[in-house]
Amino acid sequence: MSEGGARGGTGLAPAPAASYMSRMDTLSLHLVSVERSHSRVALPPPMRWSQPIIHAWWALDHCSFTGLHGRVVAPGAPAGEFARAIDTWHLYAPGTAYHEAAERPTQIVEKRWVLFGWDDAPPALRAAGFAAFVDEGRVLIPLLDAIHELRGGGSGERISANGLLQAMVGHLLRALQRGDPPPARCIVTRPGERTARAALAERVDAIISRRLRRPPSLAEIARELGMSESSLSHRFKRDTGLSVMERSRALRIDAARVLLLRDGATVKSTARQLGFSSAFHLSRVFTELCGVPPAEWRRRHGGG
Repeated sequence: MSEGGARGGTGLAPAPAASYMSRMDTLSLHLVSVERSHSRVALPPPMRWSQPIIHAWWALDHCSFTGLHGRVVAPGAPAGEFARAIDTWHLYAPGTAYHEAAERPTQIVEKRWVLFGWDDAPPALRAAGFAAFVDEGRVLIPLLDAIHELRGGGSGERISANGLLQAMVGHLLRALQRGDPPPARCIVTRPGERTARAALAERVDAIISRRLRRPPSLAEIARELGMSESSLSHRFKRDTGLSVMERSRALRIDAARVLLLRDGATVKSTARQLGFSSAFHLSRVFTELCGVPPAEWRRRHGGG
């Protein structure tokens, strides 16, 4: 998937969101390659940065696992290191260099990416070099999977695949037009949809986040939302891929990461602040989700 190359950036500031839109009704795109796999991958040792990855084409990839960190050398990218959120899509312009590091050295991951040429890409997007997207409408994965099924076919299949690629990039441009410019993550939704799915996930997150020290039960969350437990469980799993309790654990561990970086923080003090029964309990859950114990994670990330 990667090609070696030099790092670099233009130093340009991101342009207003509207300038990312093409003024044409169609886009001059051509598919180069598409990949979809589900396998155990061997990554560099925990939090060891990869060599620069550079593509000669536009590259769009999907992250479906936790614990991946990135550094992107582009004006439109976040400054410095950032943790890549699960189920995000990253778009890299040709020549943009990026590095990756994982908290776990080996894990089973589902990987999706597509490389394509884009002759009439908006200059502002090309200058930004990078953009990140959250696919709340769940529209991109089915499109990429369909392109993958059509790969290597005859002329009809190639025309269909390029049409689907047009739809994918159209959704990205629409999200850029509606959202903040990079490095903010833009939201991909189905046309005409605010996404009740996103609204439910946000409401559940808000309820849990208010009570991280004593996380609410599924019954308590359902009661606050005016839903049955079975309906909440089904809809939340469908919309996010997680159970409500899995999301609750993830939010508590996200909070633990923040607390562990504070001056003088210890695993014991962090466990106490978040209501874990003991430092051992926090360590067990933290290691399960992050791949390393909390004390080791704090050491690697320069906790004071």
